[in-house]
Amino acid sequence: MDNVLLIDDDSEIFNLVKSYGRDSFELHQGASFKAASDYLATNTPDLIVLEIELGDGSGIDFFMKNRARLEEQDISVLILSRNTQLQKKLESFELGALDYIEKPFEPMEFMARIKGILKRKQKSASIFTKKDITVELQSNKVTIDLEGKKTRLDLSPLEYKLLILMMKHEERVFSREQLMDLVWGPDLIMSDRTVDQHISKLRKKLTSNFYHIKTEHRLGYSFSLISENTLTKAPF
Repeated sequence: MDNVLLIDDDSEIFNLVKSYGRDSFELHQGASFKAASDYLATNTPDLIVLEIELGDGSGIDFFMKNRARLEEQDISVLILSRNTQLQKKLESFELGALDYIEKPFEPMEFMARIKGILKRKQKSASIFTKKDITVELQSNKVTIDLEGKKTRLDLSPLEYKLLILMMKHEERVFSREQLMDLVWGPDLIMSDRTVDQHISKLRKKLTSNFYHIKTEHRLGYSFSLISENTLTKAPF
């Protein structure tokens, strides 16, 4: 079932959306931007319904701060607000919001907008492949075709998130700091060595004949094609 994060301090709206959507998605509430940040540090919702005016800050600022991570993890955003200014709407769409709903809203129309976004996401992102690697996103299943036989990789949740992030951006070099921010969350304090350890474990499990996780000296890691002249380096 899809997961929706409602960032709004209005309990009536939360209860209304939860009631209407109980058979379609799981709803979680962040009653403040701080609470929403804490939730996103350990969870990846399919959709965020974002009120842009809360007591502890601006939703536009929250969107801008988390924009890179939302894009990397394919988290859609729907703006919900009493602000009817055209400038706010344009600003939201420029940042990447898929829709903008004004308060007060008609519940049935609001739910149709939410369900429409979730349905489009399901159609566009269920399975993707990279040569001999197949990922089934709905079940978090990763398999590799070895001599005509598909073998499933036994990955931990963090190893899976690391692999999917890098697979979606083939040949892009991610620094340790970027990986910590995008996979573990921006507010978690941890050692760089933790990233190295997870990359090392993932690298041993990735038995593809075409791809490996490459160490870019002093820069970070990338999901790269294997070439005859490429040797996998030890973590720096």
